[in-house]
Amino acid sequence: MEDIYEKILLSIPPDIIEDLDTSDVEICYETKTNEQPKQETVKKPVIEVIEDKPEPQPEEVKPQPEVKPAEKKPEFKPDFNAPRVDMLIDFGAPQQPQNTQQKAKDAVDLLFGEDSKKSNDDNILLYEKDQEAFAQLLFKLSDTDLSSTLFDLSKKHPDCGFFLLQISQRCGLSVTKLLKSLPALPQTPRLHDYLESKKQFVQTFGQFEGNYSLGEFTKANRTNPPPPGSPPICLDAIRLLQNSMDLIIAAFRDKPSKPLLDECLSLYQVIAYIIAKLVQFNINKTFLEAKIIPLYNNQHYNLKKAIDSSNLNVNFPEASFNFQDQNIIKRLRPPASNITLQ
Repeated sequence: MEDIYEKILLSIPPDIIEDLDTSDVEICYETKTNEQPKQETVKKPVIEVIEDKPEPQPEEVKPQPEVKPAEKKPEFKPDFNAPRVDMLIDFGAPQQPQNTQQKAKDAVDLLFGEDSKKSNDDNILLYEKDQEAFAQLLFKLSDTDLSSTLFDLSKKHPDCGFFLLQISQRCGLSVTKLLKSLPALPQTPRLHDYLESKKQFVQTFGQFEGNYSLGEFTKANRTNPPPPGSPPICLDAIRLLQNSMDLIIAAFRDKPSKPLLDECLSLYQVIAYIIAKLVQFNINKTFLEAKIIPLYNNQHYNLKKAIDSSNLNVNFPEASFNFQDQNIIKRLRPPASNITLQ
């Protein structure tokens, strides 16, 4: 029995054991071993107390509502000769029945507009007859109409990427609006990749014009120009520009042309200008010497080689700029503004 008792105690949580009165256990244990004769208890007489209770009152009888017999509804008899309800509605014009397909077509025409489609067709005809007038028109369109027009243009003229590149060089700060609506150009994938990178750049650094000039930005900030090292003359800008440089050299090597060459030269010039400013003010010098300038020299070599292979007559320097020469650093400038489209 002692073993069982110890097991019971071990199974009881400690907080219960603290409150446990062990004297009761001992008494119970002794009672079981030394049984005593039970004593008879004398029952006391129970005195019944009678309370006065009020006599029950009769319940009040509430009048029941009068139930009316249900009215008989008139029997419905359809009149097949009566006119239809929808034919009785007059909105000022006779209603013509339309099938579901016709209604869906009307909804599409209402949303996108047949006039818009016709306008796009007229715009494409204008491109085929007078590209300069078409270029002027593009910057007067809303963003939605511009996207729709350029999409249709790319479908009918898959080589339109060269045209878009040319007008991007002439539209100043509006280049962001133009390239934001850039369509897919699967026929000229290398050029498309470059234009996508240019779009990313001008959306990030809106201070640059379409030919990478800073003319408008310089005029607006002449009295309080940002210090070198902050946008637009900064390391992040030159990284994106050098990435674009690789893409435009590849596009030029693939299909040499004057518009692509002009883009290469503008990009090459702005990269050299930003490097010169960062070197001049001793900004990120270690990174410039280890990464940026060696990549610039390599891109100069690749561009020179591509120009020589293109048979295009251009006076491109044989060697890259020496950024240790202070005279060269001070003379370098970004491309001049060339805004003929707005």
